[in-house]
Amino acid sequence: METKECRHCKQPIHKDARRCQHCQGMQGWISDPKDPRMWMLAFVPLVIFMVIIFFVFRDVTKPLERSELSPSSLSIKDVSYRYGTGPSSSTIFVSGEVSNTSEQDAGKTCLRVNLLGQHDKLIDSFVQSMDVSFVPAKGTSRFRLVAGTPARPEEIRKAAVVVERIRARGRWD
Repeated sequence: METKECRHCKQPIHKDARRCQHCQGMQGWISDPKDPRMWMLAFVPLVIFMVIIFFVFRDVTKPLERSELSPSSLSIKDVSYRYGTGPSSSTIFVSGEVSNTSEQDAGKTCLRVNLLGQHDKLIDSFVQSMDVSFVPAKGTSRFRLVAGTPARPEEIRKAAVVVERIRARGRWD
């Protein structure tokens, strides 16, 4: 009778045996953690799974890869403002029109409002996101900003609006 050595207890067993009669250990390569094929059996599906996950979710992160547009591609015009007085501070309402001269839609846009007094002296300043979702390429959108200010209405002579930050419109904007 031909024999072979058990993978686990090293006792002689029949050459075609699947299980050792001494230690009850399985004789196939799948049950042997020292066999490199066993590690490949576990590692290859894991790598394939990771590659699939990468390609499936790669597009989900695309909005995070948006580029910044130049603030000079937007221009502000027709700015008007009015005041509302509350118990502790004044509220200023600033509205106007923003024009996009670039070839890309403008997504998240932050505007800086400088409240100026006599001789263009800066009294107060605030940055706020526009209430419109995007400004189309080569297009125009209206905006309205509302903010509280400690400045009194009689001190403010002018509200100057400039573009602080702008991002290209992403897939989820």
